[in-house]
Amino acid sequence: MTTISGTSSASYSTGSAASTLAEQQQQNQTNILVENARTATSGARGSLASGGSGASVTVLGSQYNDDGTSLFGSLPSQNTTIMNNIIQTAMKRFQDLKQQIDDKAAARTADIEAQNESWIKVKAGINTAEATVATAQDSVKEVQNLLLGLRSTISLAGQPKEDVKLRAGQFDDTFNAINNYAETGGKQTNLTGDINRIDFTPNQIQYTSDNHSSQSFLNGTYIATDYRIKAADGTVWVPDLGTDTLTHYSEIQGMKQKFTTAGIELDDSTSTRTGVKLVSYDAKTKAISMAITINPDDPPRIVNGTLEKTGIGLMPSWFYDNLTTADGRKRAQTDVNKAEVNLTSASATVQMAANQVASDSRKVDAKLSELTRQSMTVQTDQLKESQDLQQKSIQQLVALQTNLKSLQNTQSNYLNMLAGSVDDPVGSQLLNMSV
Repeated sequence: MTTISGTSSASYSTGSAASTLAEQQQQNQTNILVENARTATSGARGSLASGGSGASVTVLGSQYNDDGTSLFGSLPSQNTTIMNNIIQTAMKRFQDLKQQIDDKAAARTADIEAQNESWIKVKAGINTAEATVATAQDSVKEVQNLLLGLRSTISLAGQPKEDVKLRAGQFDDTFNAINNYAETGGKQTNLTGDINRIDFTPNQIQYTSDNHSSQSFLNGTYIATDYRIKAADGTVWVPDLGTDTLTHYSEIQGMKQKFTTAGIELDDSTSTRTGVKLVSYDAKTKAISMAITINPDDPPRIVNGTLEKTGIGLMPSWFYDNLTTADGRKRAQTDVNKAEVNLTSASATVQMAANQVASDSRKVDAKLSELTRQSMTVQTDQLKESQDLQQKSIQQLVALQTNLKSLQNTQSNYLNMLAGSVDDPVGSQLLNMSV
């Protein structure tokens, strides 16, 4: 028993010693944690919160002599760095998205400008057509006035003691002036002249009416008189419009014929004021006979043929006996009346052209206005999308900043909680249990 009792006593002593050693180790570790926590909260180096210095020991991965930044870092500096990174990233994304908005707007603007340029060219052509129509309308008015004046000239030629030759000259001056008004402008800009002298078809003007190269056509008319006498031998006598010359050709658009007088070969041409005299004319058959004189010393040549004419139908004074006879003056007055009727018809043709041009012009104006509205819409959309993007980016940054601030507060709360738990007996026990 003694032996047994001694053994039991020895075993107890050994157990007590071991228990005491374990308690001392736990107490030492607890003291170290407490010291570290206190150090951490003191503002120097530690392991749980930002704070003081301590021994080298590990708590949650922190070493003794580490400060609170080992666990959570320096919160202000961390937050500043994170926020700077967020701002830089946000700015980069803002710039990328803003560039997308600008590129889209630039592409839309380029397309609109290309269309606008195309329509402006169309408008320029229509403007030219409008000017052509306006010129034609002015020419018609001028010819109306000239025809009105001819009535007085014809009437005066029949008055006693009047200089009939002078009145006939005035008549021919007016006839030439009418032709000159008809030929105002070139072939591309003349609706009242520039007829085809082969078949007498009127001029036609065309212009582009849209940006798909569609064409509009304006039919012209003739507000003067063109004529020719087809002789029985197949040759033709043709006037030089606007002047007082009648020339003999082999055919229409053929070679000039020659005439020999006093041993001299000349162009077979004569003045309509002094070298042509009407012998007879049948209005129904158009058969005509006229006397042609080139050299006054030579007897006149009689040319028989058929009269072909187009336009308002008025002829030079030679066709009316140079206004020397009552019959001639009567025929002249009759042809003036017909010319006024024909001019009214020509005016209607010009008005049709004016209506066509005006319609095309309105369509182009509407398209240009629409393109202007589209351009303004692009600018408005670009501005709105940019403002929306800016507002959204600001809202996102504010939200991130708020979240970061909330995280900072949470971290601070954890630090305060952990730092406080070191001095708390229950906390100490928890710490002791975790070691």
